[in-house]
Amino acid sequence: MKKHTKLIALVLSCAMTFTLLAGCKKSESIVGRVNGSVIPDGLFINSFSTTVYEAQTAGDTDIDFDLEGEALYDEIRGKEKDGMSYYDIFVEDALETAREFMIQYEMYSQKEEWPSESEIEDLKTSADSYFSYMLSYLGTSLGVSTVQDLAEVAYGMTYDDLMEYYTMSGALENYKAALEESVNPTDDELAEFYADHEEDYRTVEVRHSLILTEDMDEEEKAEAYEAVQELVERYNAGEITFDDLLEESDDVNSSTGEPNNDGYYTVQKDSNFVQSFKDWALAQTAPSDTVEIVESEYGYHIMQCTAILDLTDETVKETVESAYKMELVENQIEEETRPYLENKDYEIKDLNEEYIEKIVKRSFTGDFSDTDDSTASPSATAEPTPKPEYNDAAADETKVADYNGEAVLKAYYVQFFSQAMNEIFTGYDFSEAGDSEEKFYEILNEAVLEEYQDGKTYLEYAKEYGLELLLD
Repeated sequence: MKKHTKLIALVLSCAMTFTLLAGCKKSESIVGRVNGSVIPDGLFINSFSTTVYEAQTAGDTDIDFDLEGEALYDEIRGKEKDGMSYYDIFVEDALETAREFMIQYEMYSQKEEWPSESEIEDLKTSADSYFSYMLSYLGTSLGVSTVQDLAEVAYGMTYDDLMEYYTMSGALENYKAALEESVNPTDDELAEFYADHEEDYRTVEVRHSLILTEDMDEEEKAEAYEAVQELVERYNAGEITFDDLLEESDDVNSSTGEPNNDGYYTVQKDSNFVQSFKDWALAQTAPSDTVEIVESEYGYHIMQCTAILDLTDETVKETVESAYKMELVENQIEEETRPYLENKDYEIKDLNEEYIEKIVKRSFTGDFSDTDDSTASPSATAEPTPKPEYNDAAADETKVADYNGEAVLKAYYVQFFSQAMNEIFTGYDFSEAGDSEEKFYEILNEAVLEEYQDGKTYLEYAKEYGLELLLD
């Protein structure tokens, strides 16, 4: 899975190389320059969008994020904090993020571990394939039929800008990954790291049998609870086995009718299980011979803690080792970047506030009529799939769905859908693909239709979970 993780994940802050050229754009149509190199539009817009999203998530502003499109843009421009408009605050933060990225890109693109030209070309090819793949699944729901339109609707930038940034970010991420691979922590170092972060990586293995109640009225739910209670009492009395409990489970593979994973799941702090399920699992301190009832929005879960996994478990150890390497490399990069951030020669020059305002505003309004993004590859169009049932507002330029009474805005959904895809496919065996991206996507296209959990396919679950992540 590690090789292809970034191809599934579309959260652009973790995802894209081009040669940094000074003066490759007219000065009137650039964001600015860092040490002579032009800040790409895609980099700035992604940084700005991330800053806005973080403000929305924090919930500590008086901005009305229920507004959409140009109305939200005007709201951000009009509201202030400490005498400064939120627009100016967000632009300032985005510029600083972009400056740091440009510094790191310049620093590390000359390093031996930096991706080769052929690897960078592979990044571009993979990106083109990936966006075509996303178009085939999300085109109708977003109301678009080309990757150019997908870039504008979902990311607020042109396809050329999206590809440029995706390639740049991917190259930098691949460089960091190469550094991480060179780190070989000792068992003592991993043990110390685990002790400091035990809450994050503590893993509980549970077994459950699910009795669905989603379509039941209160009387039917009460009857179902009595039946579940009887099963629990019989199991705890030793009259039946867990296999007997699984015979009653609705968490089964729709093709075979067999219980998914034989009822077993591993749960960590950042797992994406329904909250009551996760809370119960993480509250367990030792394996148990008895079962309990946990209610969720899906129904009644008959739950048993089967193991508490620590560093002695190979999977947990791999997760902790990966996190250790990542933190070590991030700290190293932060330390190496700091002197450049303090160097006035690396401050942003030729800052063009008028151009910044133009590209920010169009990322809200979706009006790209003044751009010419005609260089997309021949694979830039794809036949979209039928409109998903959950999407009842695809024709709206700024809203892609209504979900539980909330408006789902175009700028965020695809990123969260991709985050969901990345999470649920963690651990999936893509080894058969080898180094072939074409084979990888062939496997992925088949995999999304497989049973995942709760009677849903990977794709169905990712769509729902992506919406939940966004609304949370």
